[in-house]
Amino acid sequence: MNIHIISTLEQFANMREEWNRLLSESNHLNIFLSWEWLFNWYKIFANSGELFILVVRDNNELVGIVPLIKTKLKFMMVKKIEFLGTSFVYSDYLDFIIKKNFEKEVIQKVFDFLILNKKYWAVLVLKDMDKDSINSKIILEQVKEKHIFYEIKIGTLCPYLDLPNTKDEFLKRLSRDTRHKLLKSERQLIRNYNPTFIQIKTQEQLQHALKSMFYLNEKRWQLKSSKGSFFNDKIKMFHSEITKSFLDNGWLKWEYFDIYDFQVLNRFSH
Repeated sequence: MNIHIISTLEQFANMREEWNRLLSESNHLNIFLSWEWLFNWYKIFANSGELFILVVRDNNELVGIVPLIKTKLKFMMVKKIEFLGTSFVYSDYLDFIIKKNFEKEVIQKVFDFLILNKKYWAVLVLKDMDKDSINSKIILEQVKEKHIFYEIKIGTLCPYLDLPNTKDEFLKRLSRDTRHKLLKSERQLIRNYNPTFIQIKTQEQLQHALKSMFYLNEKRWQLKSSKGSFFNDKIKMFHSEITKSFLDNGWLKWEYFDIYDFQVLNRFSH
């Protein structure tokens, strides 16, 4: 196995197909590790950070990617390497991207490389990893084996709802009273406002939906004297670019209620 460093935007750009192919062959197929998510994050949020992507090949076959960026600790001149996608937007979950059954060998090779190349870093921060990740367990083994000082902290919790596949299944979970109130409200909404349920399929629809979503989010959080989720132009730009890419790839599912040509409810996933 050999490792080389991707350090330029051009090199990163050229890895798109190979990157996503490896992701599909890994144990961590999630959108936050896709080339689209991390490439756009770097272009928009990196500032002075330098690419430090470790690419691992076995007889010229790509078997591992460690998507890192070089920065410095605040108020200190200490070199730090951390995951691409760590800040500004919510990336659940970040990790090493490794072909299945190569995890232990690749992670061992990566840490051997890092130990031999301490000129690049003093602190390694692996934030937002899934605590149940196969890789995280092997990383911890390597850290202990190589006597590297480490600290584990509980990070951001990622709440989720386990929703059923159909509306009928969802209604069956509710109490009789709650179900009655919900269906009554639905009938009133349809009778009084005749909402349109729209699924985004074109870039033109997407641009309209983005503008409305940014506006609704801002107005909602102003009521709570907060800046909301899309509080600056860079965050808006990131979500515009990433949803455009996801729509082109067939990854985006965005639906909304429209009343009198105005969005009142958004739901999007990937």
